Amino acid sequence: MKFLGSSKKLYFSLAILLTSALALALRSQTPASALKGSNDLTRIRINGRQILLNGQPFVCRGVDYSPTPIGGDPNFPPNGDYFTNNYSSIWQRDLPRLREMGVNCLRIYGLSTTADHSAFLNAAWNGGNKPIYVLLSSYIEAGAVISKKATWMDNYRDLARNHKRFPAVLGYVVGNELNNERDRANPQFWKALDSIAQKVKIEDPDSVITTGLVDDGMRAIALGDKYMDNLNTWGVDIYRGKSFGSTFSEYKSASNKPLLILELGFPASQHPNNAPNVAVELPNNAQSVADYLENLWNEFLQNNAATNPNNVASGIFLFEWTDEWWKSGTPNVQNATAKPNAAFPGGWNDEEWYGINGISPGNPNVLQPRATFFRFKQLWSATTLRKRLTPVPSKRLTPAPRKRLSY
Repeated sequence: MKFLGSSKKLYFSLAILLTSALALALRSQTPASALKGSNDLTRIRINGRQILLNGQPFVCRGVDYSPTPIGGDPNFPPNGDYFTNNYSSIWQRDLPRLREMGVNCLRIYGLSTTADHSAFLNAAWNGGNKPIYVLLSSYIEAGAVISKKATWMDNYRDLARNHKRFPAVLGYVVGNELNNERDRANPQFWKALDSIAQKVKIEDPDSVITTGLVDDGMRAIALGDKYMDNLNTWGVDIYRGKSFGSTFSEYKSASNKPLLILELGFPASQHPNNAPNVAVELPNNAQSVADYLENLWNEFLQNNAATNPNNVASGIFLFEWTDEWWKSGTPNVQNATAKPNAAFPGGWNDEEWYGINGISPGNPNVLQPRATFFRFKQLWSATTLRKRLTPVPSKRLTPAPRKRLSY
């Protein structure tokens, strides 16, 4: 559910160009002594519907990570890129808590293709001790995949080229929610998207290469799968309610590639007396959101490809780490959204209330963990996972070692 207001797209594009130019200038001044390599290994292969990490089926216990602080807006600098040293207080606040929760993968949306993210990525890798892997992405304008293809190709080439050396990098998400009804029926759209994915594959061929689609009952995947030779995994943002319903059977009919649920979540809000413009937190620290998500996790476990290679799914990403106050009205105030949705625990789709954590003013903002944090800390604990998620080693493919140097 990431989106940019149409009135802000021009500012966003100009800011991206300026940020990239500045990053290149700063990068050229980086002393050689700062580029110190190591021998950390991250070996990634796709085997049928499984994602293999160091030869073993891997399940993403993911979180969508876009920690925009109160008053911030990703439509303006730093355009959602809170992963440089300038914002280290944010990710240094979050990474220990993400590990505590049992998270092993993050999806990042707004990343400058050329800025220096080495400190963040090395902190996520953590010397290989409880590493948190990362799926990287750069902005692609919906509706302009074909007309601006050359720009997106260059951006994703640079994204992969400048980040592939880090062992924390699991792969790349080529755009988000680009499959509008017009484009999904156009073969040229899929060919353009595949050309962007090809740039990633040339630079980092052994990574996860996916895209995040709107859930349209897998119609887009059924139409686009035959064109996407350079995409090795499909990703879908799913908001169907307490159950996945027919998600997995629909996907199985559409593609033979691994599936990642790249967004999965609910607002932690309710509207007293159904007042459209007044939102408050659901009772008991939004416990009903945790209940819904636990049910979805249990359904995922029954359909995960790690324990049964005939299944389709290789991971879920909870949407999302913190509330986003910028999405409706002023970014200094947490607003309600007048969008009813009976499939959600509180009955409303409040865009600013999806956080696993609420936030309050501070430098950095102070996290207020909700029930989902504590529930998944238990569900994703090593003890629970050993009981419920024991991967079956693949007998079909033994990957060659892949060396990634962390600088």
